[in-house]
Amino acid sequence: MSKLFAWEYEGLLTKEAAQALLMAVSDLFYEAIHAAWDEWLSLPVNTRLKISAMQRGGFVHDLIVFHAKDKLSTASKIEIAQTTPFFAVYVNDDTIVRFKKLQEDYVAVPATEHGKLFYNNAPMSCLRPFCNRLTCGYVLDRFGNEVVDIAFTLQVRDEVVWKISLSEMAYAPDSPDHSPEPQAPVIQPLAPPSQAEEF
Repeated sequence: MSKLFAWEYEGLLTKEAAQALLMAVSDLFYEAIHAAWDEWLSLPVNTRLKISAMQRGGFVHDLIVFHAKDKLSTASKIEIAQTTPFFAVYVNDDTIVRFKKLQEDYVAVPATEHGKLFYNNAPMSCLRPFCNRLTCGYVLDRFGNEVVDIAFTLQVRDEVVWKISLSEMAYAPDSPDHSPEPQAPVIQPLAPPSQAEEF
């Protein structure tokens, strides 16, 4: 049962409109997150075991930002946000997308006051007026060893209104350089993380 009031759904970007908007660039978001996770996996296992889940979340997020800047900065209809306290990109001028680790239920947990304002759909002077607010995030298995999904979500407070798994989206046929196979990397199991991630 929804926790949102009926009026909170008014004006929200629909899943169908989001699919049409993101179709041509979804592969770039997918590549950025997988490149970051692959780089994390390139660290020696013994090194990864010494890093807490929270530190891992921050490290992987920094890698995502690096690869997203590399892959998205020159893409058509995408502009890197310059005024936000967190890394985000605008798609088609009126939709902002930020990157987050998602929980198993695809909810993004804000770690800062700015994050809370973002997911509460509260006014934020650092955002363009009336822009749609989306998240592109990755979901890990319960041990934090494997990316099991990458998805776009629309979230209001702690409720996910809809999600689009990137594995469900067809890649743009005119983008041969950006057409990875939609499958998550698999590695040998590590010890379960000891702390909750906030990124």
